[in-house]
Amino acid sequence: MSMTAREFMDTMENLINSPNQRLIGNLTGGYVYAVDEDGYKPELMYAATEISKANRKAAEAQNQLDAIKYAVNDVFGVAELHRKMALEIKQVIFNNPATVVFWMDGTKTVVKAENEDFDPEKGLAMAIAKKVYGNTGSYYNQFKKHIQPYHKQLLSDIRKLHDQGKSEKEISDALGIGSVAKLRNLKAKLIREEKAE
Repeated sequence: MSMTAREFMDTMENLINSPNQRLIGNLTGGYVYAVDEDGYKPELMYAATEISKANRKAAEAQNQLDAIKYAVNDVFGVAELHRKMALEIKQVIFNNPATVVFWMDGTKTVVKAENEDFDPEKGLAMAIAKKVYGNTGSYYNQFKKHIQPYHKQLLSDIRKLHDQGKSEKEISDALGIGSVAKLRNLKAKLIREEKAE
């Protein structure tokens, strides 16, 4: 016959509380000595041992539950709240060429447009990226890592179209760059990047 933990504990309580039984201890700490008027009762000693085992298992289960709660709280609880708060924007100041973001966690992030026109939208996006990557300059390495292959291909395409005798206007239109001035600026930037490698 199998019993649930609750049924087992109820059975033990009934056994312990019967008029002829005497155990020293309690359910939390376990029972260690069992006698009646006739002397030792092996079944009560067995019950006391089983209760002690059950208590140890319950304590282990509680420790495991506490560990699970801690892990869940770390992901979804207070720690997650702090992570969300760290990315919550309190105020943004656009001051050409800089974008300054004040965060709810009390920190601030500053990014500046260099060698390009000031763009508030890009400034805010870069400030958020910088914050996510630890408010250091290393965030830009992530952009370079993933954008560099695209830039290499774009410069290769510009050169191929130029070698085919296409005008700057035709190249700009073919690649969706917009204007000849943007094409010239982009090409100069891509060539600088290529030389910097």
